[in-house]
Amino acid sequence: MLHYLTDVLGIEGVVDRLYGVKWIPGKEKEWNFATCSPSNTEEPGIYLAFHHRNLVSQIDYFGRQPGGPGVIYPVPPNPPKKLQQFLQAQGLEVSDEKLKDIAGFLAYVLNCLKLIEQVDTLGLLPALREGRFPVFIIPAAQQNRTLPLENEHAVCQLTQWLLSAEHANIAGPISDLLYQRYASLPQSQRLDRFLQDLQEFPLRSLFLDKSQFSSGYFNAKLKLSKNFWLDWLAGKKIDIYIQQTENQGIKTREYFLLALLMLLYPVSPPGPGTGAIIEFNARREGHNVPEQPDFRPPAIGLVHQLVHAQYCCAGAAPGYAHNHFTTTAAELLFTGIEPFNQISEGEATTWKYVSENSIRSSWNNVKNPDASNIWAHPEQRTAFELAGKNLKQKREALRLI
Repeated sequence: MLHYLTDVLGIEGVVDRLYGVKWIPGKEKEWNFATCSPSNTEEPGIYLAFHHRNLVSQIDYFGRQPGGPGVIYPVPPNPPKKLQQFLQAQGLEVSDEKLKDIAGFLAYVLNCLKLIEQVDTLGLLPALREGRFPVFIIPAAQQNRTLPLENEHAVCQLTQWLLSAEHANIAGPISDLLYQRYASLPQSQRLDRFLQDLQEFPLRSLFLDKSQFSSGYFNAKLKLSKNFWLDWLAGKKIDIYIQQTENQGIKTREYFLLALLMLLYPVSPPGPGTGAIIEFNARREGHNVPEQPDFRPPAIGLVHQLVHAQYCCAGAAPGYAHNHFTTTAAELLFTGIEPFNQISEGEATTWKYVSENSIRSSWNNVKNPDASNIWAHPEQRTAFELAGKNLKQKREALRLI
């Protein structure tokens, strides 16, 4: 059972039931609607789904209010009888317009999945279909986002350890990861190399173009000696976990933990894993509008959320999905921005190398896209979200979330 807060559905309450279909390739025409529980007890797979609030709420999920943008998909002229009969059996009386919007949404999500499937050479979609947990794609009240069913289970163990460092001695696990990360070097050189990489670690942000990541942040702002590390690895308390000083608008402790997270993430063991709900915006607005300078096909937006969801299912997300300083690591990874785009040729062999940018680079290979997903000149995403050009916003641009 997933507890939604007010800002998710616009109404406080509990989501205890969804309606929809499980995507089984080759059986899409059957549309066997069923109720499903948004929990990890539901059968694993990808579900095209909706909630009863999508049908009766005053929230404008489909852009139908006066002056609203409408949707980006073709709406069927008549409500599908199967959907109508299914909802009547659930005791839900729904207008024809809402039925058509929902039917169009489900068909559009399926269309996007099939387009993605054409360029999903590393198996993201099979991993989601054949994994351990369910993933539900439902209409968004606002913008695209992914909500883990169990937030703590979505992140890797390293993230959990770093966030408990104020209260527990994690020197042992971190030391083990450090030596794994630099296993190709002689043991006597590993700590020195780690310290060098940490001192030279760029100041990364979700709100700056990657070309603006300034190098050597810790060299300029925080000298971390070898004795500092030896003390910590010996179990001593270090002040950086207590102090929250700021440099350039960055909280030093948080960025220190973020740098550790990004450097050691490749060798972190996973957490338990969890299912997820993807809220997918299919209204004709924002990034979905071809005339906008930051347009990207809605299917690409869905890819980003599917990557989120698969990392949740694998317990491998480096950070929390929303409103946390570790979100920076997660979004850079899912988007495919430094340091997570540095992959040697021939190395990419599994879904773990799929990102929004990897699919963007292949979008020219998609055959017969619908009008909303035609992209004449695919581009890489070099920033998660650019801050305004006003120099007064520089401090804001450097924030971690």
